[in-house]
Amino acid sequence: MCYKDMARELEMVQSVEELRPVLVNLQVFASNNRSSKKASVLIRKAIEKNEIVNDNKSRVILYDLQIRQLYHQTNHLLEINNLLSSMRSLTEELNYQEGLALFYQLTWHIEKFKDNKKI
Repeated sequence: MCYKDMARELEMVQSVEELRPVLVNLQVFASNNRSSKKASVLIRKAIEKNEIVNDNKSRVILYDLQIRQLYHQTNHLLEINNLLSSMRSLTEELNYQEGLALFYQLTWHIEKFKDNKKI
């Protein structure tokens, strides 16, 4: 699916049920377009849409996608740490074990990136 189609789909989302299939497509798009500005824009739009439909499990997935787009760039470490903090709070609030595992995995990758030898 191309960028314009994804953006159009996101605009049309009105409910959690409509958001989840779009997230699957967004995950594929983001995975195939690492460090792409277009992927980052779509992820941010999806986060904004998610705030409207209010689905915290999907928000955890979106934070993961956003972090993976940013995490190799040192100038984004503060933003990544803020996303990780939000992700952890959401997963604990939801008792979402898969999300918590994802949080710890991402935290480990970030620490390795920062060259933290103590982990």
